[in-house]
Amino acid sequence: MTRYQPEIRALDRALRNWQPTPQVKATRKPRNLVPAACQCSPARGGELTVPDWTVEFYRDEDGREPCRQWMEKLGREQRIALETAIEVVLTERGLDVVETEYGKPLGGGLYEFRLRWTAAEVRAKAGRVSDATAAKSEKVMLRVFFCTAGRKIILLLSGYDKGKDQSDRRQSREITKARKILTAYQEAQKRAGKQRG
Repeated sequence: MTRYQPEIRALDRALRNWQPTPQVKATRKPRNLVPAACQCSPARGGELTVPDWTVEFYRDEDGREPCRQWMEKLGREQRIALETAIEVVLTERGLDVVETEYGKPLGGGLYEFRLRWTAAEVRAKAGRVSDATAAKSEKVMLRVFFCTAGRKIILLLSGYDKGKDQSDRRQSREITKARKILTAYQEAQKRAGKQRG
């Protein structure tokens, strides 16, 4: 059993038990993707860390959450790597992630979160564990498309496993799909604003 096995199990349980929140509304307090109970960092003496950004899943008018549904289909190692990267990188850096190897701005309010490392490697890169524990086990090459939804909220729109198909054509198709989701979200926000105003 590895030193971080209990943490991995907790993250795995958290994803299975996590209840989605509706689309972001200004009148409610948003919830984190990873429950606060899972945000204890042994490398920081077990202290509870409060992320600067909140991460949520986009939910369409039919109740579907494209990014969450995709994440649930990932292999265990890939899913844990992505959850760890969201917790350790995306919630702490927010939009600044696009200035690092983890992100890229795609224009029009759409951003790409890039993951090429296992959970242990992500933690090692963030200084949470030593490099000795960051043994590579499974190839990870994931992309998650996101936008901002209000102040300090990141909305995960969709994602795909680039390791399965690295072609430019696939990348273009996935970006187009993410842009359609972003447009649907923006239109829903406009309709909601007109109903309130």
